[in-house]
Amino acid sequence: MKIDTSLIEGFESMTPEEKITALSEYEFDDSELETLRSDKAKLKKRLDEVSSENSKLKKAGNQNLSEAERQLEDLRTEKSQLQELYDELKKKTFIAENKAKYLSLGYDDALAIDTANALAEGDMEKVFGNAKKHQEALEKKIKAEVMKGMGSPDGKGTPSKAMTKEEILKIRDAVERQKAIAEHLELFQ
Repeated sequence: MKIDTSLIEGFESMTPEEKITALSEYEFDDSELETLRSDKAKLKKRLDEVSSENSKLKKAGNQNLSEAERQLEDLRTEKSQLQELYDELKKKTFIAENKAKYLSLGYDDALAIDTANALAEGDMEKVFGNAKKHQEALEKKIKAEVMKGMGSPDGKGTPSKAMTKEEILKIRDAVERQKAIAEHLELFQ
């Protein structure tokens, strides 16, 4: 399941942080998942019916043995096909449910799909590797947000520091003193 970003109002004009927030709050349409579950239940029911019919034919005994054998073989084939469809649908449902869980943890779409598929295949090395990738991306994001909030240096490579009125008045260079007064104007008002 992919998120249709056109359904999120103003998504294209959002900042990356706003997009992450919008995506993490996005409500998935459960109708597709419910359809998969419904199809899974129907296939399971049909599989049980075929198994029941198979048992009835075995009990029928020797009457019309050749016809019964043909029907039995047809039922076995249909049962096998239904079992394959059921197993495939079960796997798709498992992947869809786990992808939604990974997205709710903040995984990006591609990583969530990859991790859900790895989990379905039993590839725990990949699941843990993807968890590490997600953790590293999260740390980078946090560091970037912290750096953004730190402010900028004053141009000399060191953060500007607050000065007292007395310190400013002790500056001998008139240009530097005027610059300091302008930066700390509130001290002179």
